[in-house]
Amino acid sequence: MRLHRLKSYGLDKIITDADDPGLWQAILCRYWPTAGHKKLHVSALRFGIGKVRKKKPKQGNIKNKIEVTGISRNHLWPINFQEEYCFTRISARKLKPLKAGTNDKGMRIADLYKRLMFLDVTRPSQGKDRVNIHHGGSFGPLAGWGAVVVWIKNENGEWIETDEILSRWVS
Repeated sequence: MRLHRLKSYGLDKIITDADDPGLWQAILCRYWPTAGHKKLHVSALRFGIGKVRKKKPKQGNIKNKIEVTGISRNHLWPINFQEEYCFTRISARKLKPLKAGTNDKGMRIADLYKRLMFLDVTRPSQGKDRVNIHHGGSFGPLAGWGAVVVWIKNENGEWIETDEILSRWVS
């Protein structure tokens, strides 16, 4: 299996034995442009990893909230976020993931007015045939969209997006 998109985003460095690299490759190809795309705002990318929540949390009682970008994704109840990464460019076609908050350039206030692109995957995905994926974006403060979509592994071992939406938001 060619994992060109996974490697160009540098995510091959953070993937673990619990993760299915084919899934990560498939979602990157589906939702994000190539790492070398001219119009890609690297500072606007956010890649998260989380676990599946068994039940929907009560309002006001949500733990492990990630608000690095000033936009909370904790209301996406099927996923409990554990890690979040931002990126820095290391060459024309290659990015390097950094734990969110460790990039000294970071995300400036002006970046909030850019289009942000979120992509979040559940862990573990290795050995699974069904996983939850969050994708979404924002277009400035308090304006954006997102959905948690179910992906399945077909009989050929390829990951495909289904029409099943577990959670959706628009603001």
